[in-house]
Amino acid sequence: MGVAEPLTPDLGIQEAEAAARQARWYFTLLPIYALVLILGVCAPPALLGYINYGQTVPLLLFIGAIFVTFAGAWSDFGAKSHIREVVRHHLPFGMADMEYVHRQQFLLMMAYLGVAGLYVLIGVAIILL
Repeated sequence: MGVAEPLTPDLGIQEAEAAARQARWYFTLLPIYALVLILGVCAPPALLGYINYGQTVPLLLFIGAIFVTFAGAWSDFGAKSHIREVVRHHLPFGMADMEYVHRQQFLLMMAYLGVAGLYVLIGVAIILL
């Protein structure tokens, strides 16, 4: 049998950071799945000649980029309800915790802006090809 590692503050911080990274990936994969869906759903009608892929898909991608940007900028990604629950249950919550929540929200917003940039980049690539 192996010996379990003692729980140190550093180990707890590492686990929290790993959980935060996993949550960021989860939230970021949603608009990436939507990107793949847009690209895939438009392919069969384009192959059958119903739509012009080079004109329709970039337009949809640019509109999608706007939605992804607004979603990233205005969503709190569950932070408000988390803080409400912490306060409701009288758990300790200080300014350092609030700064951490805001930092995580900022990182998610930047991830969403990056995905919106990916939408635009792929749209431009489709136009140029």
